[in-house]
Amino acid sequence: MAHVISFVVPQEYIDCYNHVHYKDYLNIFQNARMEFLAKRGISLTDLERENIRLVTRRIEIEYIHELLLGDSIKIYTDISRIGRTSVVFSQSIVRGDDGTATTCKQVFVLIDGTTRLKIAIPEELCVKLLSEYLM
Repeated sequence: MAHVISFVVPQEYIDCYNHVHYKDYLNIFQNARMEFLAKRGISLTDLERENIRLVTRRIEIEYIHELLLGDSIKIYTDISRIGRTSVVFSQSIVRGDDGTATTCKQVFVLIDGTTRLKIAIPEELCVKLLSEYLM
Protein backbone atom coordinates (compact mmCIF):
# COMPACT_ATOMS: atom_id res chain seq x y z
CA MET A 1 0.00 0.00 0.00
CA ALA A 2 1.58 3.25 -1.14
CA HIS A 3 2.23 6.03 1.34
CA VAL A 4 1.00 9.38 -0.02
CA ILE A 5 2.01 12.91 0.95
CA SER A 6 0.91 16.23 -0.51
CA PHE A 7 3.32 19.02 -1.34
CA VAL A 8 3.29 22.42 -3.03
CA VAL A 9 6.34 23.23 -5.16
CA PRO A 10 8.26 26.09 -3.47
CA GLN A 11 10.33 28.88 -5.06
CA GLU A 12 13.68 27.39 -3.97
CA TYR A 13 13.15 24.38 -6.27
CA ILE A 14 12.63 26.54 -9.38
CA ASP A 15 15.52 26.98 -11.82
CA CYS A 16 16.25 29.46 -14.62
CA TYR A 17 13.80 27.62 -16.91
CA ASN A 18 10.99 28.30 -14.43
CA HIS A 19 10.45 24.67 -13.53
CA VAL A 20 11.77 22.32 -10.84
CA HIS A 21 15.49 21.66 -11.28
CA TYR A 22 16.29 17.97 -11.78
CA LYS A 23 18.33 17.72 -8.55
CA ASP A 24 15.40 18.92 -6.46
CA TYR A 25 13.31 15.93 -7.48
CA LEU A 26 15.77 13.90 -5.37
CA ASN A 27 14.94 16.11 -2.36
CA ILE A 28 11.21 15.66 -2.92
CA PHE A 29 11.57 11.88 -3.20
CA GLN A 30 13.91 11.72 -0.19
CA ASN A 31 11.53 13.67 2.04
CA ALA A 32 8.67 11.36 1.04
CA ARG A 33 10.82 8.26 1.77
CA MET A 34 11.81 9.63 5.18
CA GLU A 35 8.14 10.13 6.01
CA PHE A 36 7.37 6.61 4.74
CA LEU A 37 10.05 5.19 7.05
CA ALA A 38 9.03 7.33 10.04
CA LYS A 39 5.42 6.18 9.70
CA ARG A 40 6.70 2.63 10.13
CA GLY A 41 8.81 3.52 13.18
CA ILE A 42 12.11 3.44 11.29
CA SER A 43 14.68 6.10 12.07
CA LEU A 44 18.03 6.47 10.33
CA THR A 45 19.40 7.66 13.68
CA ASP A 46 18.30 4.41 15.33
CA LEU A 47 19.85 2.38 12.50
CA GLU A 48 23.06 4.39 12.92
CA ARG A 49 23.13 3.50 16.64
CA GLU A 50 22.98 -0.16 15.57
CA ASN A 51 25.89 0.50 13.17
CA ILE A 52 23.61 -0.03 10.16
CA ARG A 53 23.71 2.30 7.16
CA LEU A 54 21.08 2.44 4.43
CA VAL A 55 23.02 3.61 1.37
CA THR A 56 21.96 4.32 -2.20
CA ARG A 57 23.13 1.85 -4.81
CA ARG A 58 21.10 2.97 -7.82
CA ILE A 59 18.61 5.69 -8.78
CA GLU A 60 16.45 5.74 -11.90
CA ILE A 61 14.31 8.82 -12.53
CA GLU A 62 11.99 9.40 -15.46
CA TYR A 63 10.89 12.99 -16.02
CA ILE A 64 7.51 12.86 -17.79
CA HIS A 65 5.99 16.32 -17.19
CA GLU A 66 7.64 19.37 -15.72
CA LEU A 67 6.68 20.74 -12.30
CA LEU A 68 6.15 24.48 -11.87
CA LEU A 69 6.13 26.92 -8.98
CA GLY A 70 3.02 26.43 -6.83
CA ASP A 71 2.01 23.10 -8.36
CA SER A 72 0.11 20.92 -5.90
CA ILE A 73 1.50 17.44 -6.12
CA LYS A 74 1.16 14.09 -4.41
CA ILE A 75 4.14 11.85 -3.86
CA TYR A 76 3.48 8.11 -3.72
CA THR A 77 6.05 5.89 -2.02
CA ASP A 78 6.02 2.12 -1.93
CA ILE A 79 8.40 -0.80 -1.59
CA SER A 80 8.61 -2.82 -4.76
CA ARG A 81 11.14 -5.38 -3.54
CA ILE A 82 13.00 -6.49 -0.46
CA GLY A 83 16.05 -8.65 -0.99
CA ARG A 84 18.48 -10.20 1.47
CA THR A 85 20.60 -7.03 1.70
CA SER A 86 18.60 -4.46 -0.28
CA VAL A 87 15.32 -2.57 -0.46
CA VAL A 88 13.84 -1.09 -3.63
CA PHE A 89 11.58 1.94 -3.31
CA SER A 90 9.24 2.91 -6.15
CA GLN A 91 7.94 6.46 -6.09
CA SER A 92 5.90 8.72 -8.30
CA ILE A 93 4.91 12.35 -8.34
CA VAL A 94 1.39 13.10 -9.55
CA ARG A 95 0.31 16.63 -10.45
CA GLY A 96 -3.43 17.29 -10.27
CA ASP A 97 -5.35 15.76 -13.15
CA ASP A 98 -2.24 15.67 -15.38
CA GLY A 99 -1.25 12.25 -14.08
CA THR A 100 2.23 11.07 -13.29
CA ALA A 101 4.87 13.77 -13.70
CA THR A 102 7.92 11.83 -12.51
CA THR A 103 8.82 8.32 -11.40
CA CYS A 104 11.75 7.14 -9.32
CA LYS A 105 13.12 3.73 -8.50
CA GLN A 106 15.84 3.70 -5.87
CA VAL A 107 17.81 0.71 -4.63
CA PHE A 108 19.24 0.90 -1.12
CA VAL A 109 21.72 -1.56 0.36
CA LEU A 110 22.31 -2.08 4.05
CA ILE A 111 25.95 -1.97 5.09
CA ASP A 112 27.85 -2.37 8.33
CA GLY A 113 29.04 1.07 9.45
CA THR A 114 32.47 -0.22 10.43
CA THR A 115 33.37 -2.76 7.74
CA ARG A 116 31.40 -0.94 5.00
CA LEU A 117 30.30 -4.36 3.72
CA LYS A 118 26.76 -5.42 2.82
CA ILE A 119 24.74 -7.02 5.60
CA ALA A 120 21.47 -8.91 5.70
CA ILE A 121 18.37 -6.90 6.54
CA PRO A 122 17.55 -7.58 10.21
CA GLU A 123 14.21 -9.36 10.65
CA GLU A 124 12.86 -6.55 12.89
CA LEU A 125 13.57 -3.97 10.18
CA CYS A 126 11.97 -6.17 7.52
CA VAL A 127 8.82 -6.51 9.64
CA LYS A 128 8.63 -2.73 10.09
CA LEU A 129 9.11 -2.12 6.36
CA LEU A 130 6.31 -4.53 5.57
CA SER A 131 4.07 -3.60 8.52
CA GLU A 132 1.20 -2.19 6.43
CA TYR A 133 1.26 -5.20 4.12
CA LEU A 134 1.08 -7.67 7.01
CA MET A 135 -2.11 -6.24 8.50
